[in-house]
Amino acid sequence: MSKRDTEELWKRFHDKNPREMIDVGVDPWPKSWARSGQCLTTYYRSDKWHKDGKYDSYYHDHESADVSVWEPAGSRPWHGKKARVRVAKGIPCRYAAVLGDALGWDFKKPDGEKLSVEYKPGEALLCAVPPEGNVLFVYDMRDNEVVAVICGGKLTVREEGIDG
Repeated sequence: MSKRDTEELWKRFHDKNPREMIDVGVDPWPKSWARSGQCLTTYYRSDKWHKDGKYDSYYHDHESADVSVWEPAGSRPWHGKKARVRVAKGIPCRYAAVLGDALGWDFKKPDGEKLSVEYKPGEALLCAVPPEGNVLFVYDMRDNEVVAVICGGKLTVREEGIDG
């Protein structure tokens, strides 16, 4: 996916000209991942639709049980060796559209227990991979690394926001 695809995704989501993308070419991606569970809700803060820089907080309840949250392998006690997935080299894009500040996500572990991860504004970014935004990731700016990937089901980014 090109920088132009990323700009189009940003413009579609924010309804204004692109100004914030993240260069993921530095490869801040862990080498192996594990599915932490079903992603129930994604929380974020964005200035989408505002020309004056005003921010609103949003939450998106994922409609599909197929939307999963993946975290670096071994970052959760229940990540067994069988659950790990190795990735050769990051993600197949150079740029990603910044949707806003990542505020967190709720997920259900494989055993059914519900957990939440929270961030304060300015600590992490919620980004979308072009062209459709069917892969979201959380980039922790304090540690300069990707800490979660949210994907699966009919997840996408549309004019009205995150869908699926």
